[in-house]
Amino acid sequence: KNKEEIIETEKAMQKLVDSADLTQLTAKYERLNDELSLSETKMERAHGKNKLKYIREQMDLLKRVNAEQKKIAKENKSEAGKSKMQLSEFGVKFNENGDITNLESVLKRVKKSGSLEDMEKLNELVEEYNSYMKDMRDANQSIEDNKNKIEDLKDSVIQLNKELDDMKIQAWATEFDNDIKQIEFRKQELDR
Repeated sequence: KNKEEIIETEKAMQKLVDSADLTQLTAKYERLNDELSLSETKMERAHGKNKLKYIREQMDLLKRVNAEQKKIAKENKSEAGKSKMQLSEFGVKFNENGDITNLESVLKRVKKSGSLEDMEKLNELVEEYNSYMKDMRDANQSIEDNKNKIEDLKDSVIQLNKELDDMKIQAWATEFDNDIKQIEFRKQELDR
């Protein structure tokens, strides 16, 4: 029995280490997300080149957020894999998407032949597994959403550069018109 307690303690300690990795990754992701929100807020008031600066900043932040999301997805996948192996020991089966397919029959079997402790362990593993899978899918969805945001921001850069170019052309045209008017005015003065 003492050996079982040591094994359980080691498992619990490893679970805390694994959990700390995810917590650290999530905290870094949240900090980057806060920076992104601040940049978006600043951009709302910006115009011209300042707006371009914030757009580029957001594109960089989105790329960094995606890198963190990839790490989070990978870590969740790894943790889900560990839970999946433990669930397989109970006879739990999974489809190609990773969804549990026979939970009800496994629960009935464990209820008949297992202990309350086995039921609680199975239930805990199912909840852990589903949580890791959801977090992994959410991270992957966020990555795709951010890729779309980056493309939208690239389009904004193109549009804003075009607007800035149009404004420069308009300013040059106005300056040219004013120069011509001045020349005509001076010419009229000289003709008098």
